[in-house]
Amino acid sequence: MEEKVPGVKYEPLQYFLSESNWDWRPVNNHVAKDADNIFGGKEDSALLIDESGMPKKGKMSVGVSRQWCGQLGKTDNCQVVVFATLGYGRFSTPIDFRLYLPKSWTDDKERCLKAKARGWLAWHHHMTMVMMAMLFMVEQRLYHQVGVPLLSCADITTLLKSILPRRDVNEDEVIRQLCKRHEKRQASIDFAYEKQRNCKLLPQPL
Repeated sequence: MEEKVPGVKYEPLQYFLSESNWDWRPVNNHVAKDADNIFGGKEDSALLIDESGMPKKGKMSVGVSRQWCGQLGKTDNCQVVVFATLGYGRFSTPIDFRLYLPKSWTDDKERCLKAKARGWLAWHHHMTMVMMAMLFMVEQRLYHQVGVPLLSCADITTLLKSILPRRDVNEDEVIRQLCKRHEKRQASIDFAYEKQRNCKLLPQPL
């Protein structure tokens, strides 16, 4: 987003999504209320509860474990999220979500505390904004269903790319973006090396 939207800087955007203390729950509730106003109370509207597995590497992400992953169709390293979705006819939008914590997490209180498992702001912020985006997509499809009955989310994305303002990309901007990517990549490399070095310094079990 920082590379596409005019005036956006990486650090404030990253802070807003990952570390700022804004309360995601009222936003989530507002999305659910708007969805209920659109879909709720109709003869063929329905509340759907289902889980979705998201493949992950490593062990640091909250809830990650070897468990069934529907996307892969097998047991693998992943996170599992349970979604509540409100549906009506061929339209649906999520209205709530919960990150599933497997036994390997719930039995390890120290691990949960260290990872702030139930108060993981970055994840909840991201998921809430995704729900807002999905509700917007559904609203647009419903609004235009008579004139453009086959309008899809991909179509809306394409339209928004041509309508919304975009950052001018000249030679200086390309170089700036490359330097920024390299800075973040180098920081990740340095962090991995430091973590590896600290592990080697720890006393080994007999």
